[in-house]
Amino acid sequence: MTKATTSSVLKRAFLPAALLLLGGVVQGQEAFFLSMAGAPAMFELRSAALRPGLQGALVIPPPALRGVIMAPPPSSQAVGRHSRGRLLNPALLPMEGPGFVKIQRRRGRHYGTDELIVALKGIGARYAALYPGEARIQVGDMSGPKGGRVGRHGSHESGLDVDVAMIASGEAEQDPDREGFDESFVRKGGVLPRFDIERNWAFVSVAVGSAGVGRIFLDRSIKKAFCSRYGVDPANEEILRKLRPQKRHGDHFHLRIDCPPEDGRCRPQAPPPPGSGC
Repeated sequence: MTKATTSSVLKRAFLPAALLLLGGVVQGQEAFFLSMAGAPAMFELRSAALRPGLQGALVIPPPALRGVIMAPPPSSQAVGRHSRGRLLNPALLPMEGPGFVKIQRRRGRHYGTDELIVALKGIGARYAALYPGEARIQVGDMSGPKGGRVGRHGSHESGLDVDVAMIASGEAEQDPDREGFDESFVRKGGVLPRFDIERNWAFVSVAVGSAGVGRIFLDRSIKKAFCSRYGVDPANEEILRKLRPQKRHGDHFHLRIDCPPEDGRCRPQAPPPPGSGC
């Protein structure tokens, strides 16, 4: 195959096409190729818009394309502000993985930047190492496939925000298709006994220690409880500094990561002020 022909093939491969899928046809998906030594090259569908059940399906390419190695999909881009932005080339969080599970699935809000997906997977794995065999962290709303306005939220627009359920004592994982979170832990300005302060502190400690996590929103009463329990130790100041009180956050943590350095059109938020904020 000549250099010019190869270039043409590469260009056409990224265009939406009708692809032969084990005897059936999938239309309008982008395909990215894998080359395997000693065997025909195969496609792996990577589009976030795949119909249910087809994600990760292998497709046999036309003979002319066998052996061609495609470039990886373009990296994600957060554009604008957290509260007024959009998301380009979104990354998709799997419905479950080591230490995490996606809940509120019917909303279809499981997209984010590459950096957010990496952070969530890392947080899940590290939390699971602390509490093996127990309930995983439960990931709620992220962003939509193109970012932009997300109902019930004042942010989550640029792929840098995610809600995670707070942890109850003896908690079991909730139905992943259930709307909302199972319970709130704040009533009349006080934190309810079922709020597992040790495990929730372990979670925020792991999260704050993850690359890019700039702040975590939570109810003021829960921040106060953390300050009372852990604020005496100066080593905890950085964790507490990033815990930012916010109304209507008595049932979930809202993690926000900073603008990735490569995302030039992302509008950064000023960092939290110095000190624990207790």
